[in-house]
Amino acid sequence: MISQRKVEHEIRPKDGEMSLLGGMVEQHDTQSLAGIPGLSQIPILKYLFSQKNAEVTDNEIVFAVIPHIVRRRDPGLLYQCRDQVERLNSYLPYCATSAAAFS
Repeated sequence: MISQRKVEHEIRPKDGEMSLLGGMVEQHDTQSLAGIPGLSQIPILKYLFSQKNAEVTDNEIVFAVIPHIVRRRDPGLLYQCRDQVERLNSYLPYCATSAAAFS
């Protein structure tokens, strides 16, 4: 299942100034019950032959942007930016295809 969330934000930061665009919080509550069939369903024995688990997972993501203004064409800087983008894509190989699907 792929879910999509959008943030629209207009900013005018200065060169090198960080701006937080927004954040998202997601919480998952999971409860499970395991036990020996039959014995775990008898009212008094269920405490001896069953196990109840509860788990809460929180995920939070914050989007921050730090722009750097390039005033002249510097091939070295362009190669450096390209290398950084390729490194990010290696961490999240599905990012480019997912972003294209939601455009």
